[in-house]
Amino acid sequence: MRVVMIEPDDEGGLFHFAYQLCRALGAEGHPTHLITASTPELTELGDNFQILPVMRLWSRREVMSAEQQSSQFFRFLFAVRRVHRGLKLTKEWIRVLRLARSLKPDVIVVSMILHPHIRSILERLVPRDVVLAQICHEFVDREQAGRKRPTGSTTTSLDRFDRVFLLSEATRGEFLAATGFDPLKATRIPHGEQGALILGGATQANIRRDLGLGPATPVLLFFGVLRRSKGLTDLVEAFAMSKARYTSQLVIAGRATKYIRIGDLEDRIRQLGVGDRIVLHNAYIDNSKVAGFFDMAQAVVLPYRSASASGVLHLAYTCGRPVIATSIGGLAEDVIDGETGLLVPPCNPAELAKAIDTLMSDPDLAHRIGVRGKQLSEETYSWTNVARIVSETLAGDVEARSLNAS
Repeated sequence: MRVVMIEPDDEGGLFHFAYQLCRALGAEGHPTHLITASTPELTELGDNFQILPVMRLWSRREVMSAEQQSSQFFRFLFAVRRVHRGLKLTKEWIRVLRLARSLKPDVIVVSMILHPHIRSILERLVPRDVVLAQICHEFVDREQAGRKRPTGSTTTSLDRFDRVFLLSEATRGEFLAATGFDPLKATRIPHGEQGALILGGATQANIRRDLGLGPATPVLLFFGVLRRSKGLTDLVEAFAMSKARYTSQLVIAGRATKYIRIGDLEDRIRQLGVGDRIVLHNAYIDNSKVAGFFDMAQAVVLPYRSASASGVLHLAYTCGRPVIATSIGGLAEDVIDGETGLLVPPCNPAELAKAIDTLMSDPDLAHRIGVRGKQLSEETYSWTNVARIVSETLAGDVEARSLNAS
């Protein structure tokens, strides 16, 4: 079975997922191509896996400062740039779909579709004898205050899709209710482990030095892109309530985007009087530094208000770190409460503070939970297991489409 996957991101969580899945499909013996943008973070290839870095897009490493976010001039420039990027993205999709067709695939797999017109392009350019599938990481805009707005994945017909893969049963249920998609074509797959991101490079000693942390200070880590839906205000309020604030430090590491006002978060940290206990590292974290950040963490916190699944959760498992997560979406399914982490209600700083104190006051407990999470990662969330589910499902879809064509 020949597979072409298209992932416009060449860095960050969506690319990491696509890369690791393609590598695992290649290892199964399926000739696989990953079409992505021009500077992929990960480049190791297998015998049956090839990266085609041909999409001429833009870096996702851009970090928005508090000054930029508060400037009307910069907001105007960003709006103009968004139009330009939309046109560029459309042109690149047309070009890569023509390239994908030339590779004679049995299956074309795409990732998130944020714009309805991209779906129209897919319907026109993907041949009818080729299975079309999607890895649906998200199907709603979780950054809309007060409601979840459907993305391009649900605002137009899904009839052309033979298969949609989703990363949790909760998200699958929400997706089916919102779209009316055929349940037999919607398949839940696990998120794979994150071993490909643990590349060495900067050690925790390097990271601690760069962040101004003591060599033995216990660290509670929030890691990843900063968004409103990730509950960062709940986190800083919980940390300010906790006893752990006197002996530990909270590190918030990730790039700020338009989805959060970083200046408001800085103001709230100051108002709570914990500015000296919280390090807000507003930057894209290169893969060479990922292991160092997780090695220094006694626990990893995911205080999300809304989510389908989390690559950060599986990074923590891969690195043997316990998690504190909210009991929503795929987090509630992937965390075994009391065994691989602690689950707390979303939007509840008081309960989150209790969980923080539980793990940050007991390093031995944190270690035992982290070891169990790593074991679960290796046994349940291997990419071999993910690729087996995906390949068997798609093979059935290829056979069905072939029979229908005949």
